[in-house]
Amino acid sequence: MENPRIKYRKLGREKARGLYHEDGLIEIDPRLPAKEHLEVIIHEYLHHEFKHWDEEYVYEYGIKISDFLWALGYRRVNLD
Repeated sequence: MENPRIKYRKLGREKARGLYHEDGLIEIDPRLPAKEHLEVIIHEYLHHEFKHWDEEYVYEYGIKISDFLWALGYRRVNLD
């Protein structure tokens, strides 16, 4: 499966931190703190990879994976 495209835009109107679109686009609110960004990007990627998973499962594993990576020292690096 191809990697999803990532787009950053403010999602306040949608009342969301991130969104996954069936065409493979992930949208992330750029205002998220680093730890929350990690959690949300993983959450949306899980939707991309495992479309059959229900929301509760995606939520649970998104947190588990982000906590694991955060404990290992992952930190977002601004590329702009």
